Amino acid sequence: MPVLTFQYYMPVKIIFGLGVLSRVGDEASKLGSRALIVTGKKAMRELNILDKVIKLLEEKNVQSVVFDKVEPNPSVETVMDGAEVARREKCDFVIGLGGGSALDAAKGIAIATTHEGSIWEYVEGYPKRREITSKALPILAIPSTSGTGSETTPYAVITHKGEKIKDTLVSPFIYPKVSIVDPEIAAKMPPRLTAYTGMDAFCHALEGFTSRNSQPITDLIALDALSRLIRYLPRAVAFDGDMESRVQVSLAATEAGIVIGETGCTLCHAMAHPVTAHYDVPHGLACALLTPATLRYNLRSSIEKYAKIAQLFGMNTSGIPVREAAEAAIRLIEKFISDVGINTSLAEVGVKAEGIRRMAEDTLKMGALKNNLIQPSLEEIEKIFKEALEWKP
Repeated sequence: MPVLTFQYYMPVKIIFGLGVLSRVGDEASKLGSRALIVTGKKAMRELNILDKVIKLLEEKNVQSVVFDKVEPNPSVETVMDGAEVARREKCDFVIGLGGGSALDAAKGIAIATTHEGSIWEYVEGYPKRREITSKALPILAIPSTSGTGSETTPYAVITHKGEKIKDTLVSPFIYPKVSIVDPEIAAKMPPRLTAYTGMDAFCHALEGFTSRNSQPITDLIALDALSRLIRYLPRAVAFDGDMESRVQVSLAATEAGIVIGETGCTLCHAMAHPVTAHYDVPHGLACALLTPATLRYNLRSSIEKYAKIAQLFGMNTSGIPVREAAEAAIRLIEKFISDVGINTSLAEVGVKAEGIRRMAEDTLKMGALKNNLIQPSLEEIEKIFKEALEWKP
């Protein structure tokens, strides 16, 4: 038996629970005296969450400047604009308030404010990539969705609009110092966003569980996250005031973020980023619709783990051949995607067959691909895209 060797590092202070947003002033005051609040264009303002955060900061003598220009899939230009504001206003830390895009933009701004050159020069795939250093501004994360897990990861995804490609910033210096995860905020998400972000979290846990970097601690957390999502995500999508479902899905998303912070994502995310970059498909939806085809491709590398997932769905695998249980897990996941209200295909949301070659080429450039146990060829990725294009829950 080989010697078990692994490392585990997760330096984020997580404050979780209903109403914990009230602690933002106390935590922010430990990071600095002037914050740049990075958020989207309207949601946090319309829900009065932005004003509440500003007031809580003021009560602890923390001044704030609002940068509310973040779009879905934040661009290089947005990050650089935010960094300019942070420098001009002499902000000494960054608060990411909103969904994954706001948190990713906040991380990018934390780097760009204190580092030379364009933020694009720091992404994984950039030739002669610049080094991200400890000069990055401290980050406080307040997620408004239950999906990306950015509140517990060292990652931020940035979009280069000119090249139509998404790539990832990776550094231990962009782990948030503090993350305030309040399910009361996530409870304001509409059903479709709940489904899409929840499936992003599901894919994080699933991919982390089957990553080449998986290890005992992340496996435990991944299985717990998957179990919570299987039970509670359909209830959260059909939300009728059931706060327990929101609490459980928020916790699962944070757990899944912890998992990929150690393991990284794999083939599904590597393929989803080009879909989003080229066709503006919501990230969680792209992940959901690519999951069955990528699972079938990876089946031979993770049969025993797939069988464990079947058990999470309540399947009694006793006496069943492990491969049969593993194949059943894929069918159960396909049904789960339907159960959370996703009922479309990639083709129906605008992804074109003639774009498959370019998306496959871009997939090969994604850092997440190296975490996959099987390294697919360009032709194999094209085949997976073709299978996924017409699949529908």
